[in-house]
Amino acid sequence: QNRLRKQLGKFLREQRGDATLAIYARKLGISDSTLQRLEIGEQNITVDTLEKLLDRLGCDIADIFKRGKPAATPGKLMRNEVSQSH
Repeated sequence: QNRLRKQLGKFLREQRGDATLAIYARKLGISDSTLQRLEIGEQNITVDTLEKLLDRLGCDIADIFKRGKPAATPGKLMRNEVSQSH
């Protein structure tokens, strides 16, 4: 799945606003083509590059992914794993 890539792309597109790809890519320190592929969810990103983007945007990783599905209930995954193993 590429749900997280699409979520990152949507976030970057929203942050870019009316700026051109070229101007915004320069601000982020990446190429225009990389930004374009990130925005449409077709580009994988390394943790190092993601960290660089977050630093340049002055935001946190939670700012990107809080728009997605609500967080899982604490312990839910563990309960499901335990019940499936029995």
